[in-house]
Amino acid sequence: MHKDAIPVHLFSELAKTTTGISILSNANVLKVLAATLKNKEASLVQKKGALWAIGNIGSSKTGLSFLLTTKMIKKVVKLAERAEVLSIRGVALCALGLLVKTSEGKEILQSYNWRTYSKPGISVTAPKQIKTFFTLAPLDFKGDITSNKEAWTLINDTIRRYEFSEEYLTVLKLIGDLSNHITQKSAFPELKRISQMNPKMFMDARLYHCVVLLLTNYCFKLQPRKYIIQLFDKLLYSANFIANYSQAISLGNPLPNT
Repeated sequence: MHKDAIPVHLFSELAKTTTGISILSNANVLKVLAATLKNKEASLVQKKGALWAIGNIGSSKTGLSFLLTTKMIKKVVKLAERAEVLSIRGVALCALGLLVKTSEGKEILQSYNWRTYSKPGISVTAPKQIKTFFTLAPLDFKGDITSNKEAWTLINDTIRRYEFSEEYLTVLKLIGDLSNHITQKSAFPELKRISQMNPKMFMDARLYHCVVLLLTNYCFKLQPRKYIIQLFDKLLYSANFIANYSQAISLGNPLPNT
């Protein structure tokens, strides 16, 4: 195999033989894949994996015939045209492209008003009405963090109960600034300076509790999020972290009537 070649899919190889089809059938693979696509609790990774599995099964004549015992292809076409999550549309489109490897697969997709094209090493498909693929249903915008009064109330009340000094409040503001690609440029070096000047501050479970609330309610990219957690490395790996953090939470969020 060429070092850049994509590894073969197990279901693709099984679907090429009648013995393999029997194995897939006895394992109720198609039912499991259909249930995954229908399950609202399934993750995007699981749904994308199911779509790739379906496409690979249908990439051969015997596998395609196996798919035709269900309404699976129709379901994938619907996802490619109407899925609310655009990455699901993209994977569904690629999965359907695998069906184009056979003339029978081309005919089936053409019956759904899709165009097909293939040559050795390439098989693609797309709706004839291409705007179908790019059309989005109107979304019911429910607001973002700036309009979430409950989240802001929780954060502000917790900070108020802790009665932090100005230096603590400055750290929390700088951490909040890391969620913005413009303000993070000045926040990074300032946080580094403070952590070097006052490392004990980042051993405070109360401060970490407030930071966790910020990380939960703000949108941070991976690099800033990783940097923030690293600031509290010594606290997180300390022997009494769980006890100290639990105590901090009880102080910051007291039970009603206590």
